[in-house]
Amino acid sequence: MIETSGNDKLRKDIVQVCIGYSYEPWLGNANWNGVAKVLDITPELARGQYRRLLDWLTNNGYTIEEYVAQVNELTSEFFPNVQEEKGNSSINKFDKFVESTGIDTEVYDVEQGSLWGSLYNMSASFKFSRKPLPTEEQAEKLIERLKNYVPKQIPFTKRELGKDRDYMAVISLYDIQLGRRGAFGHSGTEYTIEKYFDVLSQLIESAATYPLDHIVFVLGNDFADADNKFGTTTKGTPQPQDLHWRYSIDKQCDVALETIDKLRTLAPVHVILVGGNHDMYSNYWLGKYIEAVYENADDVSVDNEKRYRKFHRYGNTSFMFTHGNEEKIVSLPAIFMKEGGAFYAEAPYNEVHMGHFHQRNDSWQVLTEEYGVYIRVLPSLSPSNDWEDMKAFILHNRAGIGHIYHKKRGQVAEFYGKI
Repeated sequence: MIETSGNDKLRKDIVQVCIGYSYEPWLGNANWNGVAKVLDITPELARGQYRRLLDWLTNNGYTIEEYVAQVNELTSEFFPNVQEEKGNSSINKFDKFVESTGIDTEVYDVEQGSLWGSLYNMSASFKFSRKPLPTEEQAEKLIERLKNYVPKQIPFTKRELGKDRDYMAVISLYDIQLGRRGAFGHSGTEYTIEKYFDVLSQLIESAATYPLDHIVFVLGNDFADADNKFGTTTKGTPQPQDLHWRYSIDKQCDVALETIDKLRTLAPVHVILVGGNHDMYSNYWLGKYIEAVYENADDVSVDNEKRYRKFHRYGNTSFMFTHGNEEKIVSLPAIFMKEGGAFYAEAPYNEVHMGHFHQRNDSWQVLTEEYGVYIRVLPSLSPSNDWEDMKAFILHNRAGIGHIYHKKRGQVAEFYGKI
């Protein structure tokens, strides 16, 4: 084995980068700027070490070609250039390197670049890009397949309804953020779910005193704390999680269905999906799941329309539902008029319901002397995580809230479910 004097490791690295990038100065293809960039050294140092290597080889009776062959052999010892058959596929040395980096090839496409290194220092240059998410058409096909397994009616105990049902309930359980790890590891998912259903029971108890035509249940508004397997929000902000992402999905599905089934015992349920800054993507697939599960249920309807703000009208009251993280509050009345159209124009009472701020705050935005829009910033159920606790964002009262609306008179009652 050829062992040069001086900085032998750096010289091996220089030669291996030249091999990997096909610079090959021994063939007249030198690119010392490229070598320097890869090894984070100066071009002068790379060129100087290569010349010293040539001088040492000549003085000791070796050729550069012999040294290059030895470097290639060392690389092959680290990642043998053989094919390991696994069924109909094979894994070469580059695939092994990618596997060793921990890159999830189910999520990313990896394009082979160059591989170089010694027994002590193996490196690679490659490109990787996120694989495209399933297309909408593919998702629709999966949902259609799921519908084949849905029973005609989901069994549950239904409350007897009278003839005169002139009331509607809006049940708001916002910013739950399932999967979140609370401050100092406390208040995890199981605790959150337990408190969530305690609050839901309080709201159902209060709503049950009214003869309800139907219930509006707004699902989303950061129902999940993280929007992907990497534990980040929709825009990529890391969130401390206490569940593996697969289990978090299971919990979201289970909690959503149990909530809907509990509300169905009072009256038909209209589910409105509203994505938040934590769960914009997962809120949409959760809506598709719920649509499939209740496909054949005549007392559950789902609004999973492809828009950021959703609208609903009951008698003389119209609603716009939004998470509230993107819009300016002062602009909401104008947005209601622009996007809501007939919802706004044909109802004397107009309300915006939003979350995001984790605290209760109502305001009256006047558009003309006669008409206005009532904006409700609704409370949150979310426990504080470490960052929020450090910043003292802990002063809000954690709660869910319910509102009762008469078909003609608009809002007639408001009640809380508190932790």
